[in-house]
Amino acid sequence: MLLRLLQGLAVGGEWAGAVLLTAEHAPTHKRGAYAAFPQLGAAIAFVLTSLTFMATSLTLTTEQFMSFGWRIPFLASIVLVFIGLYVRLNISETPAFAAVTSRKSVARLPIAEVVRHQKREILLAGGSITMIFAFFYIGVTYLTAYGTGTLGLSRVSVLAIGIVAGIFFAATTVAGAVLSDRIGRRKVILAANVVAVPWALVLFRLFRKWSAGEGVSDRGSRVVSLH
Repeated sequence: MLLRLLQGLAVGGEWAGAVLLTAEHAPTHKRGAYAAFPQLGAAIAFVLTSLTFMATSLTLTTEQFMSFGWRIPFLASIVLVFIGLYVRLNISETPAFAAVTSRKSVARLPIAEVVRHQKREILLAGGSITMIFAFFYIGVTYLTAYGTGTLGLSRVSVLAIGIVAGIFFAATTVAGAVLSDRIGRRKVILAANVVAVPWALVLFRLFRKWSAGEGVSDRGSRVVSLH
C-alpha cells in the first residue's frame, strides 16, 4: 500500500509536469491539442493494461493468475520506467521557464510561493479536474472489481469492456482538447462537468439495481451458484 501511494504521487507529479511542458512548448492557439498528448497516456495505458491482463488471463488458469500471473504485467512494466527516465533526462525546458531562469527570478521554494499567493488558482485547478479523476478511477478500479465480483462477469469480458472504454476515453480526450482551442477551455470544462454530475447519479442508481438482483446480476449469481 505504501509503494502504491508513492507510485501515485510520482505519477501525479510526472503527469502534471508533462502537461505543463507540452502546453508551454505549444503555439498559443494550439495548447489544447498539444496538451492532449500526455493525457492520452492514461487512455492508452488503460487499453494496454487491459490487453496485457487479458492475455495473462487467457493463458493461465484462475489459480495460476491469482498466485503469480497478476505479477507478470507489473514486472514487465519495469521497461517503461527506464524509457520514461530517458525521456525525462533528455527533454529541454520550455521557453517560458528559460526566460524566468535568465532573469534569475526563480523562487527558492516555489510550492511555498504558490500556496501563499495563489490559493484561488490552486482550488480552481484542483476542483476543475476532480470529476475526471473520480470517473477515471471508478472506471479502472472499482468497476473492474464490481463487474467480476458482484455482477459475476468473467474477467475477460470485463477487460474487453475496459478496452472499448479506453478507446472512447482517448477519442473524447482528443475531441475535448481540439474543441477547447476553438471555443475555450472554460466552456469545455463546464459543459463536461454539467453532463457528468447527473450521469454519476444515474450510474450508481444502475449499480444499486444490479446489486439488488436486477439485470446482469441475476445471470451472474446463477453462474456463481452453479460453480
